[in-house]
Amino acid sequence: MTGRQKFIIYGTLTAIAGVSTGLLIWILLSNPKYNTLKYEAGKTCMQVLGVVLVGFVVSYATFTLQRTRQRREEQADRAANQKREADQKREDLQREADQKREDLQREADQKREDLQREADRQLEVDRRREVEQKRKEWQREVEEARDARQRKDELLHSTLIKTLSAYHAVKRTRRILRARIWAQAQGQHIDVDVYDQQMALINDVQLQFEELKRTAPLIKDARVSEEELGEKFRAIEKHLSELVVEYESERRSAAHIQGGASISGTPKLDDFLGPSYIGPFRENIKSPIDSILSSLQEALLKPLELPAPKATE
Repeated sequence: MTGRQKFIIYGTLTAIAGVSTGLLIWILLSNPKYNTLKYEAGKTCMQVLGVVLVGFVVSYATFTLQRTRQRREEQADRAANQKREADQKREDLQREADQKREDLQREADQKREDLQREADRQLEVDRRREVEQKRKEWQREVEEARDARQRKDELLHSTLIKTLSAYHAVKRTRRILRARIWAQAQGQHIDVDVYDQQMALINDVQLQFEELKRTAPLIKDARVSEEELGEKFRAIEKHLSELVVEYESERRSAAHIQGGASISGTPKLDDFLGPSYIGPFRENIKSPIDSILSSLQEALLKPLELPAPKATE
């Protein structure tokens, strides 16, 4: 109930009370008789004053109850508002705390992802660096293996060429000596100049095989046996050396001879000039030469075994 409504009600009751009181006083001053109109009017005024008084009490009580209820409602509303505001504030604080926690968690997750991404990137860089390093190491090993193989091939090739050259010289001298020998009643003879010239060549070839015999142990190559090469060169050099010694002995005893000289007492020369498919020449020169050339050629044709690439995860 508003103040205007209170004013109208209290004003109306006050006006009624005033009018009734005034009328009652006027009636009482006139001393009315019992059962007369004034007497009844006075009773009515007194009843009206009673009703007005009750109305005042009832209105006051009503107004008081309404005001009390209104205050309680206002207090309840205020408390509800305060609670609502507190709840809202608490929700805001909770929302703010949740937001901060989410932001912190998001930042932590982002930082962890960045760290993991950086770790993965660094791991990939390290892996690529390791792969590149292993590739370079493998390339270096391959180059070293090729260089070592090239040096060994050069030594084997040089030995092969020297062996072939010396053997060709032996075959050439052997053919010339066989072609320039003639038979007489006293035995086989050969022109002294041809004999000296060709034996000088044999002496040079013997020195070449002696050099090969001495250098054979220096061939450190798994593809050939330096001991076997040394034995083969030693057999060839020994046979040619015996031939040269025989020539020196026979030539001193016939130093004054001009023209043809007898070679009937030269068994080493006979062995040297014998058939190539059988006999001492085959055993001491041809077979060792064939074995040496075969070993060297097989070694040179053998493919290079390169190191396996470095394994990478």
